[in-house]
Amino acid sequence: MVTDGSEDDQIIPILQSHAKIVSKETVIIKQAQQIESAFFTLKEVIKDPYVARIVFGIPAILLLLFVAVGTMSFQIIAFVLGVYLLLKGFGLEEPILDRFRSLGNISVQRISFPFYIGSIFVGAFGVITAYTEFAKSPLTDPLLDSVRIVQATYLFIALAALIGVAGRGIDVVHLKKAFLLRKYMLTGISILLFWWILDTATLVLLREVDLNLFLTTILGSFLVLLLAFRLSEVLDVREKVTRLLVGLPIYTIEGTWLGRVEAIDKRKKSITYLNRKNSKPIEVGKKRFSLRKGKIVLSA
Repeated sequence: MVTDGSEDDQIIPILQSHAKIVSKETVIIKQAQQIESAFFTLKEVIKDPYVARIVFGIPAILLLLFVAVGTMSFQIIAFVLGVYLLLKGFGLEEPILDRFRSLGNISVQRISFPFYIGSIFVGAFGVITAYTEFAKSPLTDPLLDSVRIVQATYLFIALAALIGVAGRGIDVVHLKKAFLLRKYMLTGISILLFWWILDTATLVLLREVDLNLFLTTILGSFLVLLLAFRLSEVLDVREKVTRLLVGLPIYTIEGTWLGRVEAIDKRKKSITYLNRKNSKPIEVGKKRFSLRKGKIVLSA
């Protein structure tokens, strides 16, 4: 058999599965083998989505900006590159991309579906608002005008994030993961406080307020977050016996599945599940079980 190409070795295992290969001879005729090898290596690397975003995605965005904004293209291009390098340098690129990938898990069968769709549209409204501000801005001072344009998106970004967090909170209750509810509540409050601090800092940069207001905002945010931590303990069901425990799976410490919570008794601080062997109800006190990552674990 005579073949031609640098990928021929890939068929060797197929041939060996049918017959024994006695010998192999490679003849190179007027061929730069290193160049061909480098070409196929580069071809495979470009198929990687991570590399493709940099090699094709970034230049594509820059070209589109050049066509869309004309004479201001170089400043916009510098801004886009600066934001990308900032995200890359501080390791924020992958977390942001993971958030966008999670949008692919949105299902119309979830009751939180309207929240996720609303979050996407509110974010789009923010982009449109920024573009409108850019179109009507004279850009006499590129730095301050750019800050004003970005400031117009703060509220929309914060609202989009809050609506998304609200959707997550509804999901965790619906999916019997109420132990995460406190986390999403604190996340929502943190988003509001971050927007408050960022907006005040922007006003200081624009010289519309003094630095004292910014320092007061930081102190106020700290106090609000401290109070939120205290109040949110009410939502922490890990140490409580509530109706939210009904339906959760029950396991032994060794990992053996025992059943699901059928009922709870707040007065006795106990849960009841059915014995798998004889279907008799078994009551367990709070001292014998704990909630771990969405499941009940019984101690010995």
